[in-house]
Amino acid sequence: MFEKKSKQPVEVVDITSPAMNSLLGRYFIGQTGTLNFGNKYAAWGGIINPNNSGVNLYFDIFTITNFSSKSFTGEIWLNAKSPKKSTISSTVTPSNQAISPPPQPKAIMEYADYITEPLTKGVNIFGRLFPQISPL
Repeated sequence: MFEKKSKQPVEVVDITSPAMNSLLGRYFIGQTGTLNFGNKYAAWGGIINPNNSGVNLYFDIFTITNFSSKSFTGEIWLNAKSPKKSTISSTVTPSNQAISPPPQPKAIMEYADYITEPLTKGVNIFGRLFPQISPL
């Protein structure tokens, strides 16, 4: 008889309480750099949870802002492979700035602009139209 061993995460986070997770240093905020695209070029931003992080990753809020004068379509993907020339964002921080020393995130934020390669792997779960000059 085979016994299946499941890898349990080291840490469990209750996603129904962002305020409590912030107090505990388990709630992070961050942003990509400005993403440029157009004329057959695309842009990409993502959160990468390494296989060995030991945590389940949950999103509470994400925002895409369009500062341009033209509308564009944005897609939300799960488990897509990062583009080859992606950059790791340096602007990820715990939302609770009172904790010292600050906890370090186990996931990383990456982004890339002016890309021509399509996303591979993963699942496109929805798309949304972002009208010109609109924070959504």
